Amino acid sequence: MAKKKAKPGKKKENPISRKPVAPTKKKRIFFQGLNEIRAIAALCVLFHHVELYKFRDQLPSLYHTFLKTFISELGKNGVYIFFVLSGFLITYLLLEEKRVKTKINLKKFYIRRLLRIWPLYYLIIFIAFFLIPPAAGFFESMQHEAHYFRLVKLLQNDFWTPLLLFMVFLPNLALKLKPAVVGASQAWSVGVEEQFYLIWPNIVNLVKSKYLAIPFIIIISLPYWAIPIKPSNPELAANIKYFTDLVPIHIMGIGALAAFLLFQFPKVFATIFTNPILFMINTIFLGILMSSGYDKVLLGTVVALEIIFIIQTNFKINLRNSILNKLGEISYGIYMFHPIAMYLVYSFFNSVVPLKSNVVAYNIAVYSSIIGLTLILSYTSYHYFEKRFIRIKNKKYTVVPSGNKVED
Repeated sequence: MAKKKAKPGKKKENPISRKPVAPTKKKRIFFQGLNEIRAIAALCVLFHHVELYKFRDQLPSLYHTFLKTFISELGKNGVYIFFVLSGFLITYLLLEEKRVKTKINLKKFYIRRLLRIWPLYYLIIFIAFFLIPPAAGFFESMQHEAHYFRLVKLLQNDFWTPLLLFMVFLPNLALKLKPAVVGASQAWSVGVEEQFYLIWPNIVNLVKSKYLAIPFIIIISLPYWAIPIKPSNPELAANIKYFTDLVPIHIMGIGALAAFLLFQFPKVFATIFTNPILFMINTIFLGILMSSGYDKVLLGTVVALEIIFIIQTNFKINLRNSILNKLGEISYGIYMFHPIAMYLVYSFFNSVVPLKSNVVAYNIAVYSSIIGLTLILSYTSYHYFEKRFIRIKNKKYTVVPSGNKVED
């Protein structure tokens, strides 16, 4: 059958280039495996803190075994996994927003951060500063926990300076200058992320895409600036080291650079990062770095590579697990609530139900109680408190939808 000729003077319409006659639903960006990574990172920090407490309390701990280095570095490594992951996801979403809208809506970005991070952050501050001290003064069992109660007494003697630093999102500085605040000191990493995002969206907004690698590299290389300076100016080198220890934004920069490269070269990454042999090599290398106190920039780089492997949709090896996925949804709560759960659990088991003489029973009781109480607090907080703000964020202030559900 002969094809009909197009009418003269009328071009054939290209269905690909045709503009939609009605608004279409925004494409949702979802990377598989990120919730699972969040869950693992949060559990790493929890596990480290439990073992650290037992070691400090002169109880049998993994600090007394060949795993000492692994356990002692596990908490910081877990936080650095969070940093890389946060830098990666936020930067990718910023780049996508810039591509779609040509400019990042900074007002909406900061409101999104506020609605997702601030409610739980300030709830933890309220608990740590205004509930734990009076409770410790009232319940005798909480006073028997010498380490925690000593910190509570120190906070009561010097209350306003730490509170002010926490209130203005400088918990990392508070931890450097003052004693740890029971139930809130883990928030130092939240402060680092918020400090990073004060400047980062502005850089992504202002710098042309082809030049964005330059600020990435500058941020990642911050810890190494002190090396050539040290011989001639040791004081400046010490200040640089102090700053990078206080605000380790270079770790977040690694995740940001990974997002930039993935965004710019998706086809290349899809080819390289679906190779199971390369994935196994990177995973083994990650395990080695997690078991050592080696350079954290190298660790962050390997974590970033691991993330890129895991998120590939056409990669047969992935990290999809329903339990870890659910834990990942409430991982912010797990990270923020577990020190509070630890204080309550140790107060109970070490005074009301002493089990220290039976190491196995003690560890089973402590771990199951801390994890159980942490999950209850985190689940309740997420579903009945945090989600209220997440819904507002998604409904009014999201430019590039992300995640697989309402929670992103």
